[in-house]
Amino acid sequence: MFANFFRCAVPCRVGIRHFSEATGAIAGPPKKSAGGRLTGFATGIAFASLIFYYQLHQDIWESTAKVEEALTSFQESSVEENSLLRHRVSVLEKELALVKAKM
Repeated sequence: MFANFFRCAVPCRVGIRHFSEATGAIAGPPKKSAGGRLTGFATGIAFASLIFYYQLHQDIWESTAKVEEALTSFQESSVEENSLLRHRVSVLEKELALVKAKM
């Protein structure tokens, strides 16, 4: 089984060179076609796109959580301020009613 492999392939510095029995010459490694290179490139682009897509969604989720947290804290503080202002307005309305009653 391995005899054919060792007979057809001769190691070299760059890689394995294939022995051609028809010509009796040693050929370089088989060249990739343009379609094979394009397929590899497209696969790499697709894989990188998936990684960046996942990272983008992680960033969006994190920023959404931070914005919601900021809005919640802002809403809580505005409710407190609103209740204080309503109390002050009610006190001032009572004083105004007293002033009008004295007139």
